[in-house]
Amino acid sequence: MAAPVPFNFTSSAATIAGDLYLPSGNGPFPTVITAPGFGGVKEMLIPDWCRAFASSGIACMGFDYPGFGASGDAPGGVRQEVDPDQQVQSLTDGLDALVKDPRIDKNKLGMWGTSLSGGHTITITASDPRIKADVPIIPFISAASEGIDIETLAPVIAQDMAQRMMGRPGKTIPSAGPPGSVAVMNTDGALDWMNAMAANAKTFKNEVLVSSLLKMATYNTGPAAKKIKVPTFVITAKDDTITPSNSSHDALEGVAGVEFKDFPGTHFGLFADEKAVNGEPGHYEEVIDLTVAHFKKHLLDGGLVTGGAAAGPNEPAEGGTELGGDSAPANGSAPAPPCTKRNMRRGSRI
Repeated sequence: MAAPVPFNFTSSAATIAGDLYLPSGNGPFPTVITAPGFGGVKEMLIPDWCRAFASSGIACMGFDYPGFGASGDAPGGVRQEVDPDQQVQSLTDGLDALVKDPRIDKNKLGMWGTSLSGGHTITITASDPRIKADVPIIPFISAASEGIDIETLAPVIAQDMAQRMMGRPGKTIPSAGPPGSVAVMNTDGALDWMNAMAANAKTFKNEVLVSSLLKMATYNTGPAAKKIKVPTFVITAKDDTITPSNSSHDALEGVAGVEFKDFPGTHFGLFADEKAVNGEPGHYEEVIDLTVAHFKKHLLDGGLVTGGAAAGPNEPAEGGTELGGDSAPANGSAPAPPCTKRNMRRGSRI
């Protein structure tokens, strides 16, 4: 299975660790950018999507936000703080790095993301003319419309604020916990799914700073949603209690160029494989296929890649250098295999 090449860049004074998955050939390639959902790292979910893109002739770059995973600290040495504004800036800085790379077709760029990062794609797509297509998956719209238990979390937030005012370090809270626990996400099988994913994500920590909740409270992608002008395919889960489907419909319904696919099931259940999670049928591969199909339709010319077609499973790599961002040149990369049940790694979103 093809490995990504490093694609590092700078954002918020931090060195950002990115992985770039390339089709075979020399490019320039249509390219999509993504980053993890709430509190996640780039080894979660992203590799399966990116390999599927590369097999279809589209490059894909995923990275860790400042203060998470393999990326450097956020300003002030902060780690594990979810700062939506900072994360949006990091995605924009990633785009800036991509358009300078000769392997990337700067005129054919797209974005996709899940949950919080799905919300970020809405924010950026509405304002950055470089983005030609978008796929927000179970996207975050606003704290007011999402399944955040403010009543339970309010005392935790108050304690954290008092602690910080006394000059003490901020408190942390689990990103995911069992039902009824004090955690950012404690429904839709969050903890089970998180635990399953931790095995493939060695840098992941199931915790965020409590201050993340205050930053999330003022983040709202709804106004930006009304300004989107490019083809956007929104994927939701009808029984999602974390980023409810109706919130996405309220924000994006009726916007020109926006289409919806609403799956049965919950937030994390959307990414179950055919074995199902919590008794829910799996939609994992179908969600990947729909995402890739949207970008093939809108970023490829008649299904042909600008800089060379994607290789078949037995074709050798052709060209490719490890240039983009702050990474050093390399000797190329192997073609990514097709996205099939046999070679999918079974990642997850967080």
